[in-house]
Amino acid sequence: MVSTRPIYYAIVNDGIVFSSCFWSILRFFKEIKYPIRLNDKAIASFLWLGRIGILDNWTFVEDVRLAPPGTIITYDLELNKLNFHKYYELQYEAKINDEELAAKLVYYALLKSVKQVLMILPEEMKRNLCLFLSGSLDSRVLAAILKNYIRSFKMLTFGTERCDEVLIARMVAKKLGITQIIESYDLNQLADYAYDIVRLSNGSDVINAAHVIHALKMLRKNNCHVFTSGFALDLTLGGSYMSGFLRKIK
Repeated sequence: MVSTRPIYYAIVNDGIVFSSCFWSILRFFKEIKYPIRLNDKAIASFLWLGRIGILDNWTFVEDVRLAPPGTIITYDLELNKLNFHKYYELQYEAKINDEELAAKLVYYALLKSVKQVLMILPEEMKRNLCLFLSGSLDSRVLAAILKNYIRSFKMLTFGTERCDEVLIARMVAKKLGITQIIESYDLNQLADYAYDIVRLSNGSDVINAAHVIHALKMLRKNNCHVFTSGFALDLTLGGSYMSGFLRKIK
């Protein structure tokens, strides 16, 4: 099975059950009257790290496991046993020592990626493309690249009226001559969408991610068929650490 979603599985009696929905396995446990026991280690890991599957393939329930990424899992019917074959593992070793060369390679890889996506997008979707513009480094880079390849697109910014994200994003939008939409944060959105984010993430995400649902609703409200954004509030490129300093740069 190839999937972009987590796969949960459990060996039960003389067989295996698996699903991309954690709750469906629990429902199956209830139907066959299989004992449901909380996994204290997984709960402690989640409260400590904010995610499950980091220290091990535990889930919140004993006997239900999370399939590891980059792995082929086969099930032996005769032995009632799972076999794991890992075909891919991320390597974090730096292979380029020249920082200038590394920066150029990252830039051209990003440029190539954007061009390839735009090539396959239908014209109708290009006309309704939206960029999440936070005002920080990587979303500003994407805005500059898109400006070179698309005549017009929308830029959607979330925040309060005088926060850094809105102030910087407004300057960027004016400089590029792009339509900007500012959506104010609903102070009650964490409470309003808490149930949805827990349900949609199978309980494996914290409620401060509830803003994602609000953002998706704003995309639909503004007729945005395709959206692009920076990564993790610019943590990878360091833009989020600059704060108000960015507003002083011409």
